[in-house]
Amino acid sequence: RSLPQIVDFGCKVFQGIQQNSVHGEAARQSGLLNYEQATRESSEHTGYVEYVRYERDDEHPPERAKICTLVRDLVARGYRYKDVAVLTGKNDDVIRVSSWLNEESIPFLSYSSLDIRRRKITGELISLLRFLNSPIDDLSFAGFILGDMLRRVVERDGEGEDRGRLLEICFRNRGAKRPLYKVFQEACPSLWEK
Repeated sequence: RSLPQIVDFGCKVFQGIQQNSVHGEAARQSGLLNYEQATRESSEHTGYVEYVRYERDDEHPPERAKICTLVRDLVARGYRYKDVAVLTGKNDDVIRVSSWLNEESIPFLSYSSLDIRRRKITGELISLLRFLNSPIDDLSFAGFILGDMLRRVVERDGEGEDRGRLLEICFRNRGAKRPLYKVFQEACPSLWEK
């Protein structure tokens, strides 16, 4: 993103086109027109930017073929997949482009897969932390004990507690006056200790 061609393109879009557009005043107020960016100095490459505008066609998106062909061409010319970035206008478009790449067997990492907030294990850890903060939070405790993290520990250590048993404990405790963790503690003492 700091190669000369890419920096020049950014300047043309934000400092040139936006300045003269109907949104020019908003761009000035946002600070998009008042920046300077230096290029990376010790690079043997200048970078590459291509801007193509397509008419919207949800059934047969023309950009699909262009993106897949361009990525394959770059890899054939010696670039690595990690050297290529596909930018989308909206986060929702990431899903569409990811599916195209996946269907064409082109390896990729999408932004959403790197976002730890969207990963299931993060939710399980948050549930555990919420339970530790408030042991009477049955929902958080259930979210943790029914999650993949605890399941992996159980499978690895051969504790023998299966998901069905844990789910049964949660189900039976609905509306009970005792916190779920106390029921779990009695029903699965060795797992509780671990």
